[in-house]
Amino acid sequence: MASSDLRILLAEDNEVNQHLMLRILARIGYDAVLAKTGIQVLNKMDRQDFDIILMDIQMPEMDGLTATKLIRAHYTPEKQPRIIALTAESSPEGREKYLAAGMDDVLTKPVQIDALVNILAAVAVQSDDEECATRDQSKSTSLNDYLILDESVMRDFMALMGDDGKDSARQLVELFKTGTPGLIEQIETASNKK
Repeated sequence: MASSDLRILLAEDNEVNQHLMLRILARIGYDAVLAKTGIQVLNKMDRQDFDIILMDIQMPEMDGLTATKLIRAHYTPEKQPRIIALTAESSPEGREKYLAAGMDDVLTKPVQIDALVNILAAVAVQSDDEECATRDQSKSTSLNDYLILDESVMRDFMALMGDDGKDSARQLVELFKTGTPGLIEQIETASNKK
């Protein structure tokens, strides 16, 4: 299966993360369909088959864990995509929780580009193998060590984007600046209710 043939569903509600992931995927040769909630994930799965879902854990209306459990419970084995958790949680307990919920692997935010490439390549190879055999039940190989966000992440992103790197980085910063005040307000409102 060629990389461009891999059917990817990106489940992500944060606009900055959407922009970042879609740009990275495009740059490494993949197209993706976007869902902003777990409910949208299920609706899109009813209309289209996917090889992999890059699933944010915390989304409005329905979170990634609930969506994953429903997918695993209600779709036939041949319709089951690989589901990769996208999360800022890097603890071993969190990883185990996501795997126990039916996810196949975990990518920690900020996503390491080489880890994403490795997972997508593994899914493409597994998808090729499954055209001749039933689904392989083994889990993906372990990912690289988790990173804390630092300047090297932005440098890697800019390098990946090539000539558009600086403009893409500026767009991300602007999206972050415009989206953060609303997020802070939501956090303050939620904390005041407790």
